[in-house]
Amino acid sequence: MIKKKVLIIAYHYPPANNGGIERPYRFAKYLPQYGYDPIVITTDAYGQIEGEKDVFRFRDIVGQNVKKTSGILFFLLRALRKIVVMIGLFSYGWYFTAKKNIENIVLNNKIDIVFSTYPPITTVLLGLHLKRKYNIPLVVDFRDGFLFERCRKLNFVQEYCAKIIEKEIVKHADFIITVSPPITNYFKQRYKVRDLATIYNGFDTSDLDDIKDIDTPELEERPFLMKYFGRFSKSSENRKPANLFKALSILKEEGLISKDSFHLVMFTDLSESESSLIKKLKIENIVTVNTIINRDDALREMKVCDFLLFHGDVGSSSVVSTKLLEYIFMETPILGICKNNEAEHVIEKTNTGIVTGFEVDEIIDGLKKALNYNSRDFKPNYDEINKFTRKKITRELANVFTCIKQNAQTSKIFD
Repeated sequence: MIKKKVLIIAYHYPPANNGGIERPYRFAKYLPQYGYDPIVITTDAYGQIEGEKDVFRFRDIVGQNVKKTSGILFFLLRALRKIVVMIGLFSYGWYFTAKKNIENIVLNNKIDIVFSTYPPITTVLLGLHLKRKYNIPLVVDFRDGFLFERCRKLNFVQEYCAKIIEKEIVKHADFIITVSPPITNYFKQRYKVRDLATIYNGFDTSDLDDIKDIDTPELEERPFLMKYFGRFSKSSENRKPANLFKALSILKEEGLISKDSFHLVMFTDLSESESSLIKKLKIENIVTVNTIINRDDALREMKVCDFLLFHGDVGSSSVVSTKLLEYIFMETPILGICKNNEAEHVIEKTNTGIVTGFEVDEIIDGLKKALNYNSRDFKPNYDEINKFTRKKITRELANVFTCIKQNAQTSKIFD
């Protein structure tokens, strides 16, 4: 069987250390098993993968790693990055460079499908360009909402432009994919889109082989250990840890936790105000803040704790990050501060932990339940968990591609 070729346009791609890299990377890994050879368009800002094949990287002077530069160039790049992010032009340098070269790649490789994954929006703009010029079927993937439940507020000009772009996406895309039902329902209700589906994020179970021999110390040998992975407000304006820190402070004042009985270790990148709040509330002796670590090390860390902490976004129903889909495969209970987020439904369906709301008293209640949790009651639903394997969700994506090429009914996609 002759495999068809799919062009994956993804700004976020390994070796970058970003939550958005896993989705396109794992799609590229497993699509050949379902009849599609991937060719990837991405940035060179973070280097490249050893031995990579059919990955085309284009320069982005604004997005490159400024830590690798020095002197005046370091300060100029840092200032330029702040400016373009502020006015919403991040990755546009990469967009124009890629646009100059992408047509030759398309023509030389006879691309059958274009798959653009957002964010950033420049990946979708490249896909729209190819759709208009060559009429190649375009699938647009929303890992986050664009206008719907955005992570960052838009100014007037940005919002006006975003509305125009979103209408163009709906008009020209052959299929729209999202990572959670609320985003899917948004497109269905606002634009009456029919060719769309939810394909969740997932976890590559082959990664479990690297951590299968890690032993978790017995609880009696150390304080109750909870771990958190990921950013707070630096990732989303609606993800604020203040109430979590206040809840910990209250539990400490009441004598329910202490440095000898409880330890929260966070691998994160806190804002200055978040760091200051930890000191102000005097919880430094029960909270340890480490820097963000690479994914392989994070998976190993996840296996050595009593509870994994997930923090969603206030007022954002669609939030269900890649991190949560890693958590549910760790065979460790989760405390999810994510009520009314899509993450709540994932935790409940997989029976992998406790869900609580975002108010201080709700978080206190959730922490108490975690502290008193009986490990014998932890009975994950593996039938549900296995629905989130990368291999399975890649098959769903391949079904979308096949239906588009065959002009088949989209109702057959997940058969």
